[in-house]
Amino acid sequence: MAEVWRVGSGGGTANTISALREALLVQRGILPAAAESFFEPRYERDVHDPRALQQMEVAVQRLRRARRRSERVLVYGDYDADGVCGTALLLTALRESGVEAVPYLPHRLEDGYGLNLRVLERLAAEFDVLISVDCGVSNAAEIGWLQERGRDVIVVDHHTLPEVLPEALAILHPALGGYPWPFLSGSGVAWKLAQALLEDRTGDPEAEKWLLDLCCLGTVADMVPLLGENRAVVRFGLEVLRRSRRPGVQQLLKLIRHGEEISSEAVGYRLAPLLNAAGRMDHAQPALDLLLAATRERAEALMVRLCRYNDERRTVSRRVQAEAERVVEAASPVAFAYNKQWPAGVVGLVAGRLSELLSRPSVVIGSGGAHAVGSVRAPVGYNVLEMLQGVRELVITVGGHARAAGFSVSWGNVDGMREALLNSLPPPRAAQREERADAVIDGALLGWESVSLLEQFQPYGFGNERPALVVKDVPLIDWRPVGKTRDHAKMRFQVNFETMDGIGFGLAKTPVTQTLQPGAAVDVLGYLESNEYRGRRSLQLRVRDMAPAGTVRIVPVTSN
Repeated sequence: MAEVWRVGSGGGTANTISALREALLVQRGILPAAAESFFEPRYERDVHDPRALQQMEVAVQRLRRARRRSERVLVYGDYDADGVCGTALLLTALRESGVEAVPYLPHRLEDGYGLNLRVLERLAAEFDVLISVDCGVSNAAEIGWLQERGRDVIVVDHHTLPEVLPEALAILHPALGGYPWPFLSGSGVAWKLAQALLEDRTGDPEAEKWLLDLCCLGTVADMVPLLGENRAVVRFGLEVLRRSRRPGVQQLLKLIRHGEEISSEAVGYRLAPLLNAAGRMDHAQPALDLLLAATRERAEALMVRLCRYNDERRTVSRRVQAEAERVVEAASPVAFAYNKQWPAGVVGLVAGRLSELLSRPSVVIGSGGAHAVGSVRAPVGYNVLEMLQGVRELVITVGGHARAAGFSVSWGNVDGMREALLNSLPPPRAAQREERADAVIDGALLGWESVSLLEQFQPYGFGNERPALVVKDVPLIDWRPVGKTRDHAKMRFQVNFETMDGIGFGLAKTPVTQTLQPGAAVDVLGYLESNEYRGRRSLQLRVRDMAPAGTVRIVPVTSN
């Protein structure tokens, strides 16, 4: 159990629905003038004109020329779910526009991230135009090589911009040229190109909207902020996802349990890991093939293959995490672990889990063929790209975002990299487990009106997580262990003179829960939600943390 709960909205207790609504909006940085777009996004208002992206017209005109000349376009994607979805989306749009287009996805170990010169040398004679999806902005040398050989390049990317941009024909990037929303995913930028490309297509004015299922999958999977245009894209994309015409997407939806809502959370926890698994364990091609599958039979066969990859990914990542935890130094400012036996496909997952577990930057390095391949993850307040700039002379390649980045490095430089990072970062704060919540609420707000308000904040995701609430001094009627391994705690609380159910996943064997007596007053941090069982709908507290009333330190913060 945590020693400290850090709570937004200044730490005051919300005792009305309007006060809770205001507190949650403030936590998300939503100004009153933007509240309508947040709660009720409209396609015409909140989905921006694709031509607001710098150089969009250049890209569209070049692709129309390719169609007129019967030229071939190579769509060079990335091996993660965002890149795969963006590749599938753009291939579909190009082909519907009458452009001959073929895909290429790099192999994580053999080709690495981004454009690979060896691959381009092999394929250069087979295409006239190259579109990079979810990569390319850091590939100035490779793009220069292509331009010298008469191949035009259109970069579709959203990763952190380098100091010197490549000399591509067009660079479509939301952080360039004053685009209204600079936080699009890679598949989001690909969808903007598809929008512009399909504008002159006759016969189906809704064609661009039918691509939103793929854009939604990629956007949620890449954990970009689900605010602004991303929120609108995912909101409308979920509607398309529920009615998707794609056999592969229909198979993916079977992963969502019966009765479970097709939501952004379900996409993030159930669908995205499967799409990522192939690229982590082998090659991402089966994931792309699934999204493009033309028949149910083909999609079913590919799902079986992807499920095997996902099972393998779970097993391997758990093993690597356990091994990494054993070698991380407790007093180190950065959790640094490496092993030549660890597959590169899971180092990002493990780094993310270590960072969350230890509340500090984490670097995990595994085998990437000729070189070591590593991932860096960090909590809020750190910039991992800036961290890596301090060791730039030691690494071979680097790319990513402020809180998540990847790199390659020779094994001979790994120890030097570790020492440089250890010397550049301040000592970690005294170890204490913390939880974060959005607001403290009065127990009187534990009702259906609050559930209705909270549901208006969907779709949930990065930057707009499901609101976590603190309720103080709640009588605990009783609790019992449940689940196959008896790890979970089924609870009953006395709330507003009625009994309310609670569930605490993984809480049954914690010391605090073990010592709680029936009738004890507790402080609860968790989620207020609707639970449906055998056709009966009831209120439920999904408990993330719990402590005897008054024993946990609640610290107000200005933002979450």
